[in-house]
Amino acid sequence: MKTNITITYNSGEVATYIVKPPDYRLWEIKFGKSIGESNGINDIMFLAYTAMSREVNGKNVKPYEAWCLSVDDISTGEEDPKAIPSEA
Repeated sequence: MKTNITITYNSGEVATYIVKPPDYRLWEIKFGKSIGESNGINDIMFLAYTAMSREVNGKNVKPYEAWCLSVDDISTGEEDPKAIPSEA
């Protein structure tokens, strides 16, 4: 289960993060719900933030709230865009 989330920052920089199972796991632990119950912008932003944090491999990142203030726009992609649907 993978989802692309593209973030446009206030600076104009655009970055796409791939949300993977470890990111969904962190979301479930933090919010105490199943990922199927996710909704709203905070959930999407939290998933993008955890994916970004994981992808930089331990480099310093802004705290979540500061990072949120740097976001100008968000778009989500399809789950696992490389997967090819099975033919029936």
